[in-house]
Amino acid sequence: MDLDYIRETIKKEDSLIVICALADEYQRFGYRVCPRNIYQDETARKICVNPCRKRFATCFKKYFKEKKL
Repeated sequence: MDLDYIRETIKKEDSLIVICALADEYQRFGYRVCPRNIYQDETARKICVNPCRKRFATCFKKYFKEKKL
């Protein structure tokens, strides 16, 4: 599976629940599907921590919470 395909799939989704489910599924296959890799904007960089969180769905929740503020 191609990371560009994953990016486009997630960017098209409007539902946070679906995005979190996709992130969990892709993470199980070893893909780094986080907001920083998908959206590549300042908000995504701001919420990014080092080392990465164990579950990328958490990052998406934080990302969308920041975007709404």
